[in-house]
Amino acid sequence: MKKNIVLTALIAAFVFAALPSCQLDEVTLQCPVVTSINKTRAAAGEEVVVSVENLLLKNAGSYELRVGDRPIAIRSLDTVNQRVVFAVPQGMKAGRVSLRLKQFSCDSTGSAMAGPYLEYILKADQVKSSVFAGSLWQGDYVNGQGTNARFNAPGGLAVDTITGSIFIADLNNYRVRLADTLGNVSVFAGNGVRSCMANSANKFNSSFKNPGWLSYSHSSKNLYLSDRQCNMLYEISTGTNEFVGGGDNDGGGCFGNGTVQLSAPEGVAVSGSEELYCVDSGAGIIRRSEQGTTCNITMPSTAYQPFSLALDEANGLLYFSDFNTGDIYRMSTENLQPEKLVFTSGSATIGNPAGLAVGPDGKLFIADATEGKVLQYYRQSGILEELSLPFASDLVEPWGLAYDHKRGKLYLSDRQLHVLFVICLS
Repeated sequence: MKKNIVLTALIAAFVFAALPSCQLDEVTLQCPVVTSINKTRAAAGEEVVVSVENLLLKNAGSYELRVGDRPIAIRSLDTVNQRVVFAVPQGMKAGRVSLRLKQFSCDSTGSAMAGPYLEYILKADQVKSSVFAGSLWQGDYVNGQGTNARFNAPGGLAVDTITGSIFIADLNNYRVRLADTLGNVSVFAGNGVRSCMANSANKFNSSFKNPGWLSYSHSSKNLYLSDRQCNMLYEISTGTNEFVGGGDNDGGGCFGNGTVQLSAPEGVAVSGSEELYCVDSGAGIIRRSEQGTTCNITMPSTAYQPFSLALDEANGLLYFSDFNTGDIYRMSTENLQPEKLVFTSGSATIGNPAGLAVGPDGKLFIADATEGKVLQYYRQSGILEELSLPFASDLVEPWGLAYDHKRGKLYLSDRQLHVLFVICLS
């Protein structure tokens, strides 16, 4: 009997000794550390092999695997080869791959390294798209639903992600149009008269010459519009239309208080805190207004000519295109130093980039006006590739882009087809 007791005690001691740094209730295991993944880009259904240090427990249920902030089901776990395998779920967002213990505390000493980044790729059969409003090649002015509506060279776009409504700069109708989530198109601002009007107590009585680029502020619920021929930047609220700056053809001063002199303003973007960015293309610079006090954030340069803008607030980045050279630039909203994007070898090429839009995971979408395609830039890998679209061969002059992050929809205008497309990305 004593021998059995002694033998049992020895076995128990051996088992506990075999568990590194482990106690059952006050247990301290070494935290698992993701060291690498076998691929950095993956589409839905693909398997990803994750190499892990300190993978000690054989039960997959003891761990939680995440890509970004999303939990991912573990398909298999191998403690001998120290790896975990998972299948990419449809609609997964990109992010860093991490693995944590669920039920045990662990010693994180030496395990603070960030996990590898996995980019999510959309397959062509996952992208659903259609004409949202307007009729192909039918340039006209008609309010109505879907294909019964008519535009005449629709350009810049902006989206209200709260309501899902889309604002459209209708170039040759000299108006700003509004489309709701059902595709009902109406007038948002403008009387259709080709003229320049600084202020109007009634936005429906306001006049434009070249309604160009748009940006919507969710905090103030104001829409910003640039008009390069009027040399004006407009702020359109619920009922009124006021100019923020412009009215002259000499670039200078600060906008935000109506005293700036703009020269052919183009791209416009507004942040959640009402920081307003605008391209002054005549002066070859980008301006920023923060409570009406800030001026130029870039200087005239022979290296680039800013055209359109896109703001990535989540990552603190401002993108701008150079329509003539085909280059895309970005800069931190803190240090404001422009840098040209250098794409990974084998990437697609750009002709003349028009509209820009920041999509899921900080991906940048680019409308290539002369090549008739939409491109997507993956920020982490530096890869630029064409977005597979069912109607890609029909595009003539893709121009404006706007992304509704709440609904996973990308909107695209084509100025020569006179239509607005919707592209479902989730």
